Amino acid sequence: MGIFDSLNRAAGWYEVRVSGALPAAFLNGCARSGVALLSVRAEDDYTLYVCLRSRDLGRAGRVAKRTQCSLERTAAGGTAAAPAA
Repeated sequence: MGIFDSLNRAAGWYEVRVSGALPAAFLNGCARSGVALLSVRAEDDYTLYVCLRSRDLGRAGRVAKRTQCSLERTAAGGTAAAPAA
């Protein structure tokens, strides 16, 4: 883990479950919208777990809506993240 990874995680992060018919469309939408994904892990063809900065959560939600995916917070950490609900 590099210094920038450490700073991003300290500033606040969320792990979210992304589910839908085409979660790859969510990844592409995040790239186009400037949402920085700190990590991505596939569970199956329809479900991903992504870690993102807390400041990008709202933007990621809008991307999910546009790509017909749903988001569910599964974990949070860092100083700026609120507890997962």
